Amino acid sequence: MKYPALVAVPVFISAMALACSGPDDKQPASDSQVCRTPVLTARPSMVTPEGTPHLQSPDEAAAQDASLIAQAQGITPEQAEAQLKAAEGLDGVSTRIAAERPDIFIGSALSSDGGPPKLYIKGPADDFVRSLVAGAGIEIQIVDNQPYSRAELDDRQAWLVRALQEQGFTNLGAGSDITKGGEIEAAVTRQTGLPDDPDEILAGLPADLREGVMLTVSDAPVGCLE
Repeated sequence: MKYPALVAVPVFISAMALACSGPDDKQPASDSQVCRTPVLTARPSMVTPEGTPHLQSPDEAAAQDASLIAQAQGITPEQAEAQLKAAEGLDGVSTRIAAERPDIFIGSALSSDGGPPKLYIKGPADDFVRSLVAGAGIEIQIVDNQPYSRAELDDRQAWLVRALQEQGFTNLGAGSDITKGGEIEAAVTRQTGLPDDPDEILAGLPADLREGVMLTVSDAPVGCLE
């Protein structure tokens, strides 16, 4: 009995088809199949870019300052804006006088009752002071005929501290208030063996230093100046 010859038929497997076929595919792949590669799509980045700092304009900065002042002082933003404007105009005048006429300059202060700011001057205000105030662009009240300049007040304050230390006080404090005619307010802590009567303590100061000093004696520490 003769058997038909077995002919080996070459089978070509497309590499492209294999690459595209999965193990669960039921239909054999053909050479005509096109391999589909995954498409990588751009997705929104999950990294948040750093925020660019916002630079305030002068108007924005002024509005923020006014808001903070209004909250701190319990006034309206409009009143706070008026204070800022007054402070700006007052600063220009004060800076000029302090630099060019330190012998008469004392200081300046904004009004707490909505009135104009005040400029404190030793002795009578002269034409130099009045011309600066006139050109400030805001109303400024000149408080002149004061007894001491700022430099003189600082010297008197330091002198008072030394004089109290020479009496033996080691815990004391002192400061001047330009709105009270250059009065110096001082306080000492009561110490054993030293007088505790303010008048007696003041009597022990140099005669030229006694005037314009308000002294109190306290049981609590008030500071320690060396």
